[in-house]
Amino acid sequence: MCTLHKTRLFSRSGSITIPREWRERFGLLPGRQAEFIHEAGSILIREALEETTYNKGFISEKGTVNIPKELREELGIQPRSIYHLYADDEEQGIVMTR
Repeated sequence: MCTLHKTRLFSRSGSITIPREWRERFGLLPGRQAEFIHEAGSILIREALEETTYNKGFISEKGTVNIPKELREELGIQPRSIYHLYADDEEQGIVMTR
């Protein structure tokens, strides 16, 4: 089941802020790495596995992650583009869509 958080505008720097409740639920805590999986027009963000071959990035103290540039380009995301965040309990992560 997916739960919508809210619709927001993408930052100029390419980062998004993950809601605290979801960071705690899915283990996306400051200093840990997240992996970014591009699937069918969306990006799944979840705690990175050591052996992952997907793009990875660190979670900041404020709960932000920088979406890799190649994924932003693949999805056609520009600064100030609208995006949606969903909690996906089945995938144990957060789904970002346009």
